[in-house]
Amino acid sequence: MHFHELTFDVKISKDIQLDYAYDAISRFIAKGMLSDVDLKQLHTATGYKNYVLSLFQPIEKEKVYLKGKIYSVKMRSFDAKLILKMKKVLYGLEDENFIGLSSVMALSQYRFISKLKCITPVHSTMENRSWVPEDGLPILMDRIHSNAVKKYRSIFGYLEEPAQNFIETIELGNRKPIKIRYKNNSLLCSKPIITVHSDEVSQKLAYTLLGAGMLEKNSIALGFISAEGAR
Repeated sequence: MHFHELTFDVKISKDIQLDYAYDAISRFIAKGMLSDVDLKQLHTATGYKNYVLSLFQPIEKEKVYLKGKIYSVKMRSFDAKLILKMKKVLYGLEDENFIGLSSVMALSQYRFISKLKCITPVHSTMENRSWVPEDGLPILMDRIHSNAVKKYRSIFGYLEEPAQNFIETIELGNRKPIKIRYKNNSLLCSKPIITVHSDEVSQKLAYTLLGAGMLEKNSIALGFISAEGAR
């Protein structure tokens, strides 16, 4: 059980505000995927894409990514063929916002996880709206767990229904919802901090989210997370 991570550089052709960057990078990735038959099929299919994007690094203090600068973006997936194809199509790819430059691949080995923290916010849909803190952390906790189980099954196959939620504790790292612009709408997002049970199933579910993204819209750079080890 391991995932692959592609780190690629892009040169930005015009200033991009942080809350518009999610939509911009997703459209750049989509353009690359549409240039390959297999990637196009994945892009246009319904269901889980089973990859997750980060946002640009380094982070700009003024929350504006600057024209002419080079930034790094990460893509993770348990599908090595997907990552290899993306490495090929992104090099030299150009749209109105970016030019794709060099990239490197790395392999992440399965490891014990004690805590998951959000690098980019997560989003969960409830009755055609975004989950917000007023809906309660138990609901978010259940949704993260259910999402992890479904993603595990879509990637690895059968998994018996877990006896417990893989999350031991959950808290929010943000005081108010984080607004992300996407397709002329706004998504209200959060940054949960999660501790993970130590049993095997819980660990596998946590690692699945590390490699495939937490909750929804991972292809627009939401749900990209980091992990801490033994406590």
